[in-house]
Amino acid sequence: MTIGLQEQFKNYVFEDVKERIDEWVSIGNYSPKDTGKKRKFKDKIIELRRLFAKENSLKTVTPICPNPNDLINAVVKFRNDYVKVKKLN
Repeated sequence: MTIGLQEQFKNYVFEDVKERIDEWVSIGNYSPKDTGKKRKFKDKIIELRRLFAKENSLKTVTPICPNPNDLINAVVKFRNDYVKVKKLN
C-alpha cells in the first residue's frame, strides 16, 4: 500500500513538473551544495505532498513521501529531461 502511494505521489509530482515547467525551471539548477535551491525544491515537494494528501483524503502525509529529500534528485532529473525533450520539439 505504501509503495503504491509513493509511486502515485512521484507521478503526481512529475505531472506537476510538466504542467508548471516554467515554475520548476525558475528554481534553477540543482546542486546539493546550494542549500537555498535544495530548500526550494524540498518546499515545492512538501507543498505538493500536502495537496496530494488532501485530494486523496489521507490523514497523514508520511506514507506518501516520508522524506522529501529522497525525491529531489528524481524530480531534478525528470525536469531536466523534460526540458530537453521540449527543446527538441
